[in-house]
Amino acid sequence: MIYENRRAYMTYSIILLNVLIYAIFSWKNNFLYIDPSIVARYGFSPARLYEVRDLETLTTSMFIHGNIFHIFFNMYVLYYFGKELETLLNRHRYLLLYLLSGVFGSLFYTITLPMLYGGFNIYAIGASGAISGLLGGYFMVYPRRILTLCIFAPIPICGSFTVSIFLIIWIFINLIYGLFIGGNIAFFAHIGGFIGGITLTYLLSRKVISEIILTSRSLLNIDEEYEKRGLGVFSKALILLLIVTPMIIIIYNSSHILYLSLVYRIFYQVLFSLIISLIISISSIYIVLFKDKELDIS
Repeated sequence: MIYENRRAYMTYSIILLNVLIYAIFSWKNNFLYIDPSIVARYGFSPARLYEVRDLETLTTSMFIHGNIFHIFFNMYVLYYFGKELETLLNRHRYLLLYLLSGVFGSLFYTITLPMLYGGFNIYAIGASGAISGLLGGYFMVYPRRILTLCIFAPIPICGSFTVSIFLIIWIFINLIYGLFIGGNIAFFAHIGGFIGGITLTYLLSRKVISEIILTSRSLLNIDEEYEKRGLGVFSKALILLLIVTPMIIIIYNSSHILYLSLVYRIFYQVLFSLIISLIISISSIYIVLFKDKELDIS
């Protein structure tokens, strides 16, 4: 492959940065957890969006993790899925995908928070939204790849799955937990990051991936095999259902969301988040339906 000689330096750098930041903020607590004051200072809370200076928390929150288990699992997933995606996309596109997915996850979190908790003043931290964007890209690029791993839902489900089936199960779990169980995990930020990752991977990388596909077809003479690429009808139907469901819920609750935004004095910020979330969601539906073969190099 064209990208075989590339190295995943950006993935390793992001992991190192996250670990260093966690170590700095947790060493007083024996590296077990960070101080709540750090969450209040660098975490993302939609209620703070009326202050321009607090917009920086859209990015700083991606590099803050609450405890040792939080950072361990996030960095493991980042390493497992990120390094191969980086070698394919190159570090600059990969970094854009990572950061923009994290921001989109925060925007999605913003518009779903009042539906679940009745307000905008709950902090979110962690790289999960950004990593979910990488998973969205991985879903489109390697849908037929076989993975052997475990899903914790909440009991471990271990086995071999195609990437598309594994990530569809993962998104379904996030949707169910986000709607009915809640807790201290920003499940809808995961969903938002994943949806954003689908769209961003196509926008940022379709030309690069197209060149790789054409080169592979030419070298390996796999024209007939190429026609079988893509997500497949079953995978498309499931992932579309999982994208459309939160869209319907958000639209249904939009008047309540916007009313609360007036109370918190962040109407225009929330309206912007709502519009962008719907645009990216609709774009991802279009890409899943009609552009999946352009990205699949499984």
